[in-house]
Amino acid sequence: MARETIEYIIPTSLDDIPDGSTYQKLTITEATRLAGCDENAEVNPTGIQMQSTILALADADRVLIGSEPGVGEKKVYSVHINSSGNIATEQDTVAES
Repeated sequence: MARETIEYIIPTSLDDIPDGSTYQKLTITEATRLAGCDENAEVNPTGIQMQSTILALADADRVLIGSEPGVGEKKVYSVHINSSGNIATEQDTVAES
């Protein structure tokens, strides 16, 4: 039986490996940020950054409620118009102390 010689060149770096179905080269930007994310997106946004983003949305797109109850007041979680046409709220059962 004759032996067959198979040549295989071992790449000197991962950059030398061609793109294939299981390996795709990423640019530095793609490797450090999620592809398709907003260019100005923050990895760990602060509360103020999140609030600014939410407040910049159009009223119809904003579905969050800012609730800062004072002492003796309850935190509100949602406000909507019920089937009777009345304003209904979902709120905490315990008032702030």
